[in-house]
Amino acid sequence: MTHHRWAFGDLATGRIRRLVDDVDGSWSVAYDDADSLDVSIRTRAVGPRRQNGVVRAPDAWPDVRLHTAPARCFCAVAAVDDRGGETWLAGGPVWSRQYDDDTGVLRVGAAGLESYWRRRLVLPVLATGQLPTAVRSRWTGAQLGLIAKRLIQQAQEWTGGALPVDLPTDAEVGGAGTAHERTYEGFELKVVGDMLDNLRDVEGGPEVQFVPYRRTDDPRYLRWRMRVGVAATQMMITQTGRPWILDRTVGRSPVLAVSTGEDGSVLASDVYATGSGDGQARPMARAASTTLTAAGYPLLEAVATGSDAITPANLSAYAAGQLGARSAPAQITTIKADRDAWWRRAPSARPGDMAILRIADHPLLAPDGAPAEIPLRILGLKGGGSTVDVATAERAGRL
Repeated sequence: MTHHRWAFGDLATGRIRRLVDDVDGSWSVAYDDADSLDVSIRTRAVGPRRQNGVVRAPDAWPDVRLHTAPARCFCAVAAVDDRGGETWLAGGPVWSRQYDDDTGVLRVGAAGLESYWRRRLVLPVLATGQLPTAVRSRWTGAQLGLIAKRLIQQAQEWTGGALPVDLPTDAEVGGAGTAHERTYEGFELKVVGDMLDNLRDVEGGPEVQFVPYRRTDDPRYLRWRMRVGVAATQMMITQTGRPWILDRTVGRSPVLAVSTGEDGSVLASDVYATGSGDGQARPMARAASTTLTAAGYPLLEAVATGSDAITPANLSAYAAGQLGARSAPAQITTIKADRDAWWRRAPSARPGDMAILRIADHPLLAPDGAPAEIPLRILGLKGGGSTVDVATAERAGRL
C-alpha cells in the first residue's frame, strides 16, 4: 500500500530537516501553475514512534518552528510504495502556517517553486547603490524556451538567489538563434513569474515546470528540475513512451468515477491583443478564425491584455496563441482513481503526460453507449487521501 511522505527543509539549499509520514495533508500539481500543498501535523508527543529515522506522526517536534518558517523553508510530498521507493510529487516554498492550541495541530501551506519566481524581478545583478533605471535584460533564441531558461538563470546569479535548481542545457531548449527576442527594461520592474507566463501564452510558447527530486548521491537534499517544452513536442512537456491507459470498461477498474465539465465563456473567433501604451499609439494585433462561425456559433470577440510583447511580430504571436486557446470550449474531465492502483500503473505520471481513457455509457464522452477510446492530456493531479484526482483535457477540443 502506498502512503505519503512529507519533507520540510531549507529552501535556499534544499537540505531536508524533517521527514514525516502518514499525516493529514493534500497536494495538487498542474501543468501550467504552481503546485499546492497543505498539511496538518499534530505536534504534541504521544509516545515514541520512529522508524528508520523517519518521524511517524504524531510525535514531538521540538524544531517545528524552525523547520516550517514561511519563505525560508520548503515543503514537499512524495508517494512511497511498499518497498520504500519515493516518487516526489510536489514541493516548494512554505508561505503560511497556523497553529491551533486546542488540537495541537500545525497547518502548513506551501506552493510549488513557480511561486518563488513571483517574488523575483527581471534584473541583472546590480552594483552597490545602483538602481535599475538604466539596465535591461535582452535575449534572443531559436525557441522561446531558451529565453525562459535565461530568466531563471539571471535570477540565480544574485547573492542569495541561487536555489537548488537544475537548468536544461541551451541545446535542450532550442539553442542560440534570432527567431525570438525579448527585452525587459529595468525600470519596468517586471516579475520573473509573470514573464514566464507571457512566454507560455504566445503561439508556440513553451510549458515550464519545476519538478522536485531527492538527490541519490546525498539523500539529505532535495533539488528541482526545470522542464521546458520544445518545438519537437509542440512546446509541450510530455513523457517518453506510451500514453498511460485508464480503462473503466474492465472489472475491478482503478478508475472509480469520470466527471466532465465544459465552459464556453472563453470562446472567441476574433481576438485583439494589446500592448503597453495609451490612445491611438497603443500597439495592437488581431487574430481571427472562421472555425466557430462555420460550426454554427455566433461571432464572439475577446480582448487579450497582459502581454510583454513590444514588437508587432511578438504581439501577433500572442494574439494567435490566445485565439488558439479560445477555439473550442474548455472541457475538463476529472478521473477519480484508487490511490494504490494509480501509483502501481502510473508511478511517474506528471502533468503534461498523455493518457487514453477507455469508457462506455457516459452521456458526454460515450453517449451512444459503445466503448470509446479518448486521447487525453493530464493537466493536473490532486491527492492526499485514498484516491487520486486526475484532471485531463482532450488533445483537441470538440465543438
